[in-house]
Amino acid sequence: MELQGSEIRIEWDVENESECSLPVVWLQHIAFGEPLLSPESVIELPESLVTVDNEPQGESELIPGEQFKWPVSTDGVDLSAISGPNSRIHDLSYIHTLSDGTYTVKNPSADLAVTVAFDTDVFDSLWCWRSYGGYTDSPFFGREYVLGLEPATGWPAANIPESQGEDGTGTLLTLGPKETLSTWLTLDVSSPSN
Repeated sequence: MELQGSEIRIEWDVENESECSLPVVWLQHIAFGEPLLSPESVIELPESLVTVDNEPQGESELIPGEQFKWPVSTDGVDLSAISGPNSRIHDLSYIHTLSDGTYTVKNPSADLAVTVAFDTDVFDSLWCWRSYGGYTDSPFFGREYVLGLEPATGWPAANIPESQGEDGTGTLLTLGPKETLSTWLTLDVSSPSN
């Protein structure tokens, strides 16, 4: 990990120490809350496709299994606009076919922005977890206000070897015997007014 100005750079080496090829789903659980998150906040993301998870996570404006171009769903839901903490939304979708491995979450009213850049050779998708007071069971009980934009090596959440048949997404990463995978991610905090 290295800090340069307002940017943190993290590098990893992951090794399969076994003698067998192993399927892997690797996810960086980056989650944002207040003060970055508010109804004035926006997500800036490159051209990509969105696929909504088939298994509803809770209350959602999105149709399970729906696929659309970022950011607006076929029903007009704009994922780049952040809903308020009492909107009772809790869903999961996958942003894939990314043209670039960079996104920014901005809150102009707080004069705050966070930009994340990641290695798309490894993390070829983002899991978009919107939890805006919509998870009413334990442990949140409707009190959470969180946006997860999580670089991932594959999708969906049920992306296990058994799902990689005809109906699988074919995105499961496999590490060969003794194979090492190296990657990186940066996170930069800034003021959007500068």
